[in-house]
Amino acid sequence: MGAIGKIIQAAAFAAIVAGACLLALGRDAPKRVLIATDDHAIDYPTTQGLVRIKEIIEEQTRGRITVLIRPGAQLGSEKET
Repeated sequence: MGAIGKIIQAAAFAAIVAGACLLALGRDAPKRVLIATDDHAIDYPTTQGLVRIKEIIEEQTRGRITVLIRPGAQLGSEKET
């Protein structure tokens, strides 16, 4: 597994842990929206990692947390975001 694969795997694991912690907080928690940004296109490996993290978070929180992905430097350059 390459370096990018390890980063994506570690990020996915962190997302699962975060999701599990959020589930422990209770079912009546307010809905939240997180924004994840990347300066690469949606089909780039790091951005695809964000897509997988989004799926995990939304599944683990049963939709209480929504993740919006903004690829292609939509929110600014890497330094700005």
